[in-house]
Amino acid sequence: MVADELKSHALPERFPEHIQKLLSLPRLLEIPGHPVREVWEAFRSCLPDFEVVDLDEVLDTSDSHLPPDSMPKVAHQVDKRHILRTELSDSLIKFWLTRGGGPCKLMSAGRAFRKGEPRNPALCAEVFHTAEILWVGKGLDGKTSAREAQRVAAAVLRDAEIRLGPVHHHVGGGVQGRECEALWRGQWLEFGVTGLHSRLLLQKAGMDPERFAAICLGFGLERCALIRFDVQDIRELWRPPYVPE
Repeated sequence: MVADELKSHALPERFPEHIQKLLSLPRLLEIPGHPVREVWEAFRSCLPDFEVVDLDEVLDTSDSHLPPDSMPKVAHQVDKRHILRTELSDSLIKFWLTRGGGPCKLMSAGRAFRKGEPRNPALCAEVFHTAEILWVGKGLDGKTSAREAQRVAAAVLRDAEIRLGPVHHHVGGGVQGRECEALWRGQWLEFGVTGLHSRLLLQKAGMDPERFAAICLGFGLERCALIRFDVQDIRELWRPPYVPE
């Protein structure tokens, strides 16, 4: 994605100061030659028939899969009705439903925000970049999602050894998913997730879950950059020479 496709949004003055601060952090996808941008370009090139959409970083709480009791612990509250997105899948689903549902191949990339001090700052950050897809169509299943995850990961991560974890159920998001991991510096590092959205989502869109399925696939772009370029610490990606002073 070129820089003008990832447009910076003006920050409304109504936003609280701490939200303004988070939203003013660099958008690594807009920096030419940045490892995170190169990872995104590799990801995108693997899925040339997907439509790339630009999504708002502010999400209505009613569109989030987060349970109300956990939302204040995980998400940054903008006001009583809005949060900063914690991932892109909720925003992709909202875009798809607003457009009327139906078969689709949608893709987006951008920043996500999660509250809390990372347990391992070298591998996790409160603000990070992710690339995600929503693929709705006939003949799709868990095998399709696993095959696509392995294919895309092989191209994005080059020669890294890749494995997928067992299928498990994310109760909040209604996704039957599998973690994607790569062998990096002697350890298995999670860099993404793939799986199927629930049948309820298809029914919400007026689609027959016996005929259609909805695949999700998401890669953490900083994690992928660590693996692809053998960077030691995720914080390096937010500093010179990668980010101009």
